[in-house]
Amino acid sequence: MANQKNSRKQKKDGTSEEVSQVSVTRQSNDIVDVVLRSIILCGIFILPFLCLFVSSHLFFPFITGKNFSFRIIVEIIACLWIILALRDRSALPKFSRIFQAFGVFVALIFISDLLSPNVSKSFWSNYERMEGWVTLAHLFVLFVVLSSVMTKKVWEWLFRVSLFVSFIIFIYSCRQLLGQLAIHQGATRIDATIGNSAYLGGYMLFHVFFALYLLSGYARRSYETFEFEDYFWIISYSVFALADTFILYKTATRGATIGLVAGIVCVTIGLAVFEKKNKILRSVSIAILAVIVLVGGLFIFQRNSDFVKNHEPLFRLAAFTDDLLTFDTKAICEGEMKSRCLLWPVALKGVGERPLLGWGQESFNYVFNKYYDPLMFHQEQWFDRTHNIIFDWLIAGGILGLLAYLSIFGFTFYYLWRKGSPFSFSEKSLLTGLFVGYFFHNLTVFDNITSYIPFIMVLAYIDSFVGVPSPKVEEKVGALDSGLKNRMIIPLVCLVTVFILYKVNAPPILAATELIQALSNLQGGPAVNLARFEKALSHRSFGDPEIREQLLQTATQASNAPNLDQKIKGEFFSLARNEMLLQLEQAPNDARYQLFNGTFLMAIGDLDNAILYLKKAQELSPKKQAILFSVGSAYLSKKDYPNAVATMKIAFDGDPTLNESRTLYGLSLIYAKQPELAAEVLKPIPLDSVLGDERFIVAFYTSGYFENALQSANALIKKNPSNANYYFMRAAVLNGTGRKAEAIADLNRGAELNPSAKAQADDYVKQIKAGKMF
Repeated sequence: MANQKNSRKQKKDGTSEEVSQVSVTRQSNDIVDVVLRSIILCGIFILPFLCLFVSSHLFFPFITGKNFSFRIIVEIIACLWIILALRDRSALPKFSRIFQAFGVFVALIFISDLLSPNVSKSFWSNYERMEGWVTLAHLFVLFVVLSSVMTKKVWEWLFRVSLFVSFIIFIYSCRQLLGQLAIHQGATRIDATIGNSAYLGGYMLFHVFFALYLLSGYARRSYETFEFEDYFWIISYSVFALADTFILYKTATRGATIGLVAGIVCVTIGLAVFEKKNKILRSVSIAILAVIVLVGGLFIFQRNSDFVKNHEPLFRLAAFTDDLLTFDTKAICEGEMKSRCLLWPVALKGVGERPLLGWGQESFNYVFNKYYDPLMFHQEQWFDRTHNIIFDWLIAGGILGLLAYLSIFGFTFYYLWRKGSPFSFSEKSLLTGLFVGYFFHNLTVFDNITSYIPFIMVLAYIDSFVGVPSPKVEEKVGALDSGLKNRMIIPLVCLVTVFILYKVNAPPILAATELIQALSNLQGGPAVNLARFEKALSHRSFGDPEIREQLLQTATQASNAPNLDQKIKGEFFSLARNEMLLQLEQAPNDARYQLFNGTFLMAIGDLDNAILYLKKAQELSPKKQAILFSVGSAYLSKKDYPNAVATMKIAFDGDPTLNESRTLYGLSLIYAKQPELAAEVLKPIPLDSVLGDERFIVAFYTSGYFENALQSANALIKKNPSNANYYFMRAAVLNGTGRKAEAIADLNRGAELNPSAKAQADDYVKQIKAGKMF
């Protein structure tokens, strides 16, 4: 192997002025090797199309289909690449500091995952996220394959194909904006086939820079050398850049928007200040920078105008900008950034507990539950991400994991900007701008497969030009006996691949398909749904926790279904009960499952066991109101009023401004017959709101405060005079106060409003006449 050296070269497409030249083993022309390489490239070129794939027959259709397809493709091309590398030494991996940093990062996260509170979830993830170490390992394998087999021309076509796919998404998104296609996650923020506006914004961020990067190659050439093909690509890249920028803007994703601006500013400043050779490129950069400053200044001064308020992307950005300019951190944390402002201190506490190697992937829920801030009640109740790339990797891999992750960027910048870099100044600037924009974007969101793939593409692209084959590896592979390779190693690689393909993909895919069926209205009724649940769980996949959650909800609904056969109810209960016990064995310290099991048992009336599980959930997450409410409600159902009051008070003290905590605390005091304290607690809530809450009529009636119960019943009927149940409630109260005639009149009125309840009303009338309560 000769040492790497650099020379100047002007390509036709102008994509680089300085080209790395390395004496490498020439690609084999053997027909088998050519076929292997071609199939690998076909697999690689399929990857950009995955963002279009939505699998409606799988659970979490926007996530699972893309990720399972990604894993299968990577596993197949990895197998073929290993075979190719054994036969053709030109396909052996190239080594660089980027390669080493990535490898160390994957290894450190592997160790962190072994120490996770839920090792299985850290490795396999779940249907909702489809990440975990398995996905990280697949990304690393993809990086190695890409950097080993791709040539400069093939890279150019891969970026072109990816841009073409982004244009398809542009068309799809425009149809969403025109109302021709549904927006999946809301009313206005487009999400295309990616299913999430923030993910779509990150995806478009990459492709804006891909277009600019390919376009930059023509800026260094004289227009006199242009051919028709050059004009075609110049126009195409320009259209791609504008189209993707437009969709990024319409996602109203502030992180992606700020990331794009930050990246472009980084690029234009670099070119404006340091680009000395290409005056046209330097002038264009200065012009773009001036436009950014002008538009930015205009936006700041007009941020409160009607035009800005009437355009959601601008309005969201304006609100955030306004708070930044006034240095009003409180205002920032009271807006849409509130969840982040509350999440990040929680994450810091988790890092303090496990600073070096963190908690493992998919383990932030343990930190979130343990250090839950009661002010988060109105936010998502089960955060599994910190929504910040720094904190995400601090939680997943600790300080060592984060440093390893950042070192990937560090070494990438080193290779881009070191003396003798194979990239031109404009290429280096654009790639740097891309990483800057991507990093800014990830400060408020997190990655998914639609951003991971282009990120790995860029890393591998750089590594393919700076990485160097290892003579030792080449020597060892070349020394292998051809018979040993053909009769043992290659067949073994194929067998292992087949095993991995099945083990990693088949059980969870089959389970996800069965789960969708189990949640559908199937011919044959609930018995068929039950059988589908059993079939889904029989695969014993990483999707079992989510299947069990859905089973638990369905079993609860079945227990409340009046016309459902008791045998089916019993089978649903037995299956749900047994599966949740298995789940609690596998994840005993996950407050979510303790809570779900407790509320399920409470719903079917098993209060003693319900309280045991609910108290365990409270132990794991002492301040979470959702858990405290359930514990308190179980005590109320059991008529253990002192413990109910004590529990509801904990929830109330956590955030006294929360009306629901105040209401439930007041209710528990009424049941405990502490009316004076209850009145004091409930005083900040308008009387009409208290009386108009049907929970109070039950509490007043049960505790013997009939006049208060009557006031509440009157308020409910006044608010909704067509609700038959409210007349039945008032009839019960009137009967309790001895006003039987009025009670019977209310029952008759309720029966008029709801004829199907006439038999029940007649039965209540008989009880009243017999002197009984009902």
